[in-house]
Amino acid sequence: MHLFIYAIITILGVLGWFQMRNGKKPTSFQAEAFCIVLLSLGGCIIFFIVMNIKYIGVSMGRYLFVVIAPITLVLFTGLRLLVPPRWRSLTFIVLSFVLVITNLDIFLRILKPAYLETSLVAGADQPEFSRPTVEINASTTISQSFIAQRNNLSSIRVMFSNPHTLHRGTIVFSLKEAQDKGRVVRQITFPLEKISDNTRYLFVFPPIENSMDKKYLFSFSAPAQPEGEGVSLWYESRDCYTQGGMFVNSEPVAGDLYYTAFYFTGEHPQTDWQGTKERVINQGLYVGTRELQLYNERSKEFREKTVTHQKIIRFKKAHRNRKTMNKTDNHA
Repeated sequence: MHLFIYAIITILGVLGWFQMRNGKKPTSFQAEAFCIVLLSLGGCIIFFIVMNIKYIGVSMGRYLFVVIAPITLVLFTGLRLLVPPRWRSLTFIVLSFVLVITNLDIFLRILKPAYLETSLVAGADQPEFSRPTVEINASTTISQSFIAQRNNLSSIRVMFSNPHTLHRGTIVFSLKEAQDKGRVVRQITFPLEKISDNTRYLFVFPPIENSMDKKYLFSFSAPAQPEGEGVSLWYESRDCYTQGGMFVNSEPVAGDLYYTAFYFTGEHPQTDWQGTKERVINQGLYVGTRELQLYNERSKEFREKTVTHQKIIRFKKAHRNRKTMNKTDNHA
C-alpha cells in the first residue's frame, strides 16, 4: 500500500513537468525550479562519487539520501504544475495528510515492533566454524546435543551452507529431550528453497518451561530429498563444546555445529521472536551488509582490531575449506 501511494505521487509529479511542452513557453517559476533541480542533483551526484571512490572505495547507497530533497522538489513542482490553481491548496492539504498517516503507520506498525525488547537471552553457544557438514538428505541426518542453561528454551540458531541453485522439498528441524527416551518436543518444517548460503536462521518455538539442566538434541533431516539436492550446516571440526557433540545419523563425530540456544525471559510470549508459534526467522548473512559497510569505512589499522575482522577471516578460511572439499568430491 505504501509503495502504491509513493508510485502514484511519482507518476503524477513527472506528468506535471510535461505541462512545459506542447509549444508553451515555460514560466519563470518553471525555469527557476528546473535550474535548482539540475544544480541539486548534479551536486549530490558529485558528492556521492567523491565519498564512494576517493574516501571509501566501495559503493555506499546511503550517501544518496541527500538526493531526497531534490527528488521531492521535482515531484511536488510537477504536482503544482499539474493541478489547476483553484484545487492546489486542497490537493496539497489532502496529500500532506495522507503522507503523515502513511509515515505514522510505518513507524507504529513496522519500526516500533522491530525495536521492541525481544526478551531473549543466549545460552549454549558455539560460534566457531571451519567447514560445512555432509549434505542433509533422505539418507543423512545432522544432529547436535547440548545442555540447557535456563528454563524457557525457545529457539535455536544455526547457519546453512547452500552454494548451489534453489532446492525443492523441505528440511525438518526436530528438538528431542535426551532424558525422555528421545521424545520429540518441538518440530518445524521449512522449505529448502528459502534457505540462502551463509545465512543464519532462528528456529523458534513455544518456550519449554522446565528446560534448565536438561540435555537436548536438535536435528535436521530431509526425508524426501534425494542425494545431491540437500543443504549443509556450518560446523567446527574441533570439539569446541564439551557438554555436547555432533552426530551424523545418530553416530558421534568429531566437531560441533555452529549454533546458539536462546531462552525466553518474559512472562508470556507476545511476538514471533518470543515463541507465540513455531516458525523460522531469517537473521541474515553471517557478516551482514550494514556491518560490512561500517567495516569498510574504517582505516586498515582500526579494522584489524574489530570483531568483524575476525569474523571475516574465519569466514574466508571456511570458504576455502569448502572449495577444497568440493574439488575433492568432484575428482572422486
